[in-house]
Amino acid sequence: MSSSNDAAKLNVQLPLADGPVSSNVKRLRAMYEALGRGDLETLKTFFADDIMWDGRESYGIPILATRRGPEEAAGSFPAFRAQAVMHDSSRIVKFLDGGDTVVSWAEVSLTWKATGRRFTDKYVMNVFEFNDEGKVVRFTHAMDTHGLLLATDPAVAGS
Repeated sequence: MSSSNDAAKLNVQLPLADGPVSSNVKRLRAMYEALGRGDLETLKTFFADDIMWDGRESYGIPILATRRGPEEAAGSFPAFRAQAVMHDSSRIVKFLDGGDTVVSWAEVSLTWKATGRRFTDKYVMNVFEFNDEGKVVRFTHAMDTHGLLLATDPAVAGS
């Protein structure tokens, strides 16, 4: 039985399916649904043991930090929620199906708690790479990192 972790809940509107959907898109949708419930135990079942979460330059932005393994990857959500407030306008626009790579195109609006600054990006691309067993082996974001840095960095004046 899975438990809910309110600190991990990430309520994001999901698009309606408009035709046949691949198994990896179904898995990704189920992952977002688990996040909506704050169900990290279920979320971790979608991750490969060697998952690499983000793995690019973080530019000092905490939510872009590299995480390895299911525990660290799932732990990114309560860490994110502790630092940011998501606004109701955040949503997944659509899923882009590339077989073993699925992209969720998101519109994101949040306020960074430490600075009180708002960040909005209508073109956030969340890239999920799946292995042959249907587990996520790699995840990365593509977004306006400059805008996010302006929102998250307390040393940036007047942004």
